[in-house]
Amino acid sequence: MRTQVAIIGARSSGPLLGALLQLAGIDTVVLERRSRDDVLSA
Repeated sequence: MRTQVAIIGARSSGPLLGALLQLAGIDTVVLERRSRDDVLSA
């Protein structure tokens, strides 16, 4: 798989943007330095 877009930050808009791009058929990856638990609890 080849990623077309890298999204930096998974606070609130990063995952939403990733999901919208996926629906449009664009391969994405969301990068975040904090743990998944930190992101989900914010």
